Amino acid sequence: MKSFKFIITILLISVFSIAKSQRSLIIADNYNKKKDETTLVIIPNGNIVFPGKWHKIAYNQSSKQHFFRNADSTLLIIAKAPQNKFDFYVKNNSNKEFSSAYYKWENDYWTQKGLNSKLFKDQSDQGYILWQLSGQKYKTTTFLLGAKNGYGYNLSTVSKIWDEEKQQKFLADIFLEN
Repeated sequence: MKSFKFIITILLISVFSIAKSQRSLIIADNYNKKKDETTLVIIPNGNIVFPGKWHKIAYNQSSKQHFFRNADSTLLIIAKAPQNKFDFYVKNNSNKEFSSAYYKWENDYWTQKGLNSKLFKDQSDQGYILWQLSGQKYKTTTFLLGAKNGYGYNLSTVSKIWDEEKQQKFLADIFLEN
C-alpha cells in the first residue's frame, strides 16, 4: 500500500511539473479503424487528427517534428508548438501576421541554402500558407505553415503518388479541422 501511494505521488508531481513547465511533452499516436483516422496526441499542446492509417516512423526532438508514413509510402510530417517559442514571434501578432512571418522565416532560410521555393496559396487571412520546396538533392516537399489558438503549425508531405493538389488539400483539411 505504501508503494502504491508513493507511485501515485510521483505521478501527480510529474503531471503538475509538466503542466507548469510545458517543456516536457507526452506524445502518443493511435489509429481508429472505425473512423479511419490517426490521432497524434501531444500533451500539453493538444491532439492532431488526420485521415487514414499512418505509422509513426520518427520524431525529431529539436524541431518537435513527428514523421508518419502511410501504405503508399507518402510521408507526413507534423509539428505544433506554442507561437511564443518561435524566433520570429511578436507578441499580439494576429494569426495572419504570424503565418506570414513563419513563411518568410522558413522560405528565407531554405532559399539561402539553395532550394527552390514555390508559393501555392497565401491563405494567411485564414491563418495558413501553402508552399513547396524542391532541389537537386532534396525531395520535393509541400508545406502548410499556419497559426491558430496560440500555436504554430508546420505540416508537410512528401509523395511520389499524390499530386500537388491532393497534398495541398490534405494539409489544409488537417489544419482547418484541428
